[in-house]
Amino acid sequence: MKIAIVDSRIPRDAESALSHHADRIIALPPFSALQKPVSAHPDMLMFPTDSEIITNKRYAEENAGLIRELSELSGRKLVLDETDLAPAYPADVRFNCFEAGGRLFGLSAAISEKIICWASNRAMAMTDVRQGYAKCSACVVSHNAVITEDASIERAMKENGVDVLRVAPGYVALDGYDRGFMGGASGADDENVYFCGDLSTHPNSNEIKEFCHQHGKNCVSLGSGRLYDVGTIFFLE
Repeated sequence: MKIAIVDSRIPRDAESALSHHADRIIALPPFSALQKPVSAHPDMLMFPTDSEIITNKRYAEENAGLIRELSELSGRKLVLDETDLAPAYPADVRFNCFEAGGRLFGLSAAISEKIICWASNRAMAMTDVRQGYAKCSACVVSHNAVITEDASIERAMKENGVDVLRVAPGYVALDGYDRGFMGGASGADDENVYFCGDLSTHPNSNEIKEFCHQHGKNCVSLGSGRLYDVGTIFFLE
């Protein structure tokens, strides 16, 4: 079963398009501990691995049925982080990191100890990046390929042997903010990289498509209009 985890406020045309690529869509409700525009963003609320779903304890308790269903459907163990999330940075980025090239990237001082432990148990080193919203800023195309607008993410990828495509910032929308991020407007499964909105509206769309193709993925636009940051679409199989 292929599960897509999304912000419950994802645009309806994007959700409809996504339903053709996933067996089940799990829509996360907002969490009052975070700023409203990002309060239901998956990359702010959890860190899924191949065997676990690491998430905030209070959020899991408030949405016990949904989180339990996600755990059961995906066959992943729930791991609960008891440290409170808070609206102000960096207390909001405990789950906002990503794996690429066999390493974990994020703001180590703020990342959940549960994630640090998961990485340590797999002998996975962590690389600090200046961009605390690391996953928001990184579209992880494959285990060794990332698209980003962020200079610090680009530099970290190059230094660690991960293929990276840097694209122009400012072409992803997010209500309540000047702009959103490419990582938050996308998600990838084994075959495709999905973009919330129409990828052709981005000035680097051709380069993005070519980069994804080089790494064995097709690009799928979910809906129309400008790309929109929905806090990453996570796929679990």
